[in-house]
Amino acid sequence: MMATKFSSFGSAPVLLRPRNFQWYWNSTQGSRSTEEWQKYSNVENEIIEDALQENKVEVEIDGGYLINIKYQVQYTKYDHKKQHSIKRFQL
Repeated sequence: MMATKFSSFGSAPVLLRPRNFQWYWNSTQGSRSTEEWQKYSNVENEIIEDALQENKVEVEIDGGYLINIKYQVQYTKYDHKKQHSIKRFQL
């Protein structure tokens, strides 16, 4: 069983748990041959990881972005055609 700790951040408790995975999105644009992968923030990483563990197909993160876990892509709520690949690495 995984140990879970709570910390007080202001007046609201913050869940602190081991981070075993990091999610990234591909920020490469145009016809560049070199891929550029950007880390999601800690909060976004937790949101995506929780959605995966709950077998959700899609989840929304800050900035109006949707993450489709099944197809491993990110896109905005307003433009589903402009997509970025995402990936998950075990730490």
